[in-house]
Amino acid sequence: MSGLQSIGISLPSFIYDSSQVSQVARKWLEKDQASSQLFDRFLESSKTYRRFFCLSPDELLKEKGMGERGALFEERGLPLALASAREALAQQNFAAEDIDVLISTSCSAPVIPPLDSLLIEGLELRRDILRIPVYQYGCAGGVIGLNLAEKLSQQGSRVLLNCTELCSLGFFPSDFSSGHLVGAAIFADGSASTVVHPDASTLRFISSQSCMTPASRHLMGYDLLDDGAHLRLDKELPGFLANHVPLQLQAFLKKNNLKKEEISWWLFHPGGAKILSILQDLLHLNHPQCSFASDVLSNYGNLSSASVLFVIREFLESEKATPGEKIILLGMGPGLSIEMILFEFGSS
Repeated sequence: MSGLQSIGISLPSFIYDSSQVSQVARKWLEKDQASSQLFDRFLESSKTYRRFFCLSPDELLKEKGMGERGALFEERGLPLALASAREALAQQNFAAEDIDVLISTSCSAPVIPPLDSLLIEGLELRRDILRIPVYQYGCAGGVIGLNLAEKLSQQGSRVLLNCTELCSLGFFPSDFSSGHLVGAAIFADGSASTVVHPDASTLRFISSQSCMTPASRHLMGYDLLDDGAHLRLDKELPGFLANHVPLQLQAFLKKNNLKKEEISWWLFHPGGAKILSILQDLLHLNHPQCSFASDVLSNYGNLSSASVLFVIREFLESEKATPGEKIILLGMGPGLSIEMILFEFGSS
């Protein structure tokens, strides 16, 4: 049975609390009072109190084209990716040459070749390593990366998963759409890594399920324009998830001969405070069972594909679980896809 034992993370140097975000936003939206007031409401309701960015305030407010965004992703994303990967390897006592597969997820900037080629150089990974870059899955990329890592590790491979997101590169000063305002209130930058391998004993994979929901492509994603990828978030998204997530969870639990009451811990993708509140209410959960996602949202923001690894780290560091307990990891992404993993907690 494959699993993972720990998560390595790395964060950029610019730290923004809510008051600092408000100051930058006032400068950004000084000529559009209606958008400024709307952003203030989004920021207050987001319950995101601290975030980390790779860009200074002046850099954030500067117009950038695709070329500059790609260059910044390589320049500032690589040190974060290397740091989180090195921490993950060290935590599990792996040397670089022990790794058979490198999976990298990101939706921040479409650079070719992907960032993984620079990770191979920087980490001194083997030259014959299997490389799998994952780009277009957005926020669901972390769960999909874990699923893929587990399937490959069943064949005996040791898989390094790296999720590096610089969501600040998706900020456009000229975009005052409501979806972009919401994104500016919750998204952030950071990197997380883990090693999935057959001998891991802490968090063991039991089962997984992926569902592509019908007629939902418009709800979440990016609109690819000449200057870059603009975030698309439809106001119908929370209600849509409320209608579909419980049905998918019910089917997933039934497939594994489990009842909801047998799941001790719930690890959600921190897609937003409203979505987390809806999930908790719909599933009739006590807040301590699922608090890890809201803690990540408050202290780090939404880091797209890296978010679920931050949530897993929060859960593992809480030391609340006991051997044998069941855990569900739930992520959502463009498509709209609902991604689930069932874990069992083992010995640390």
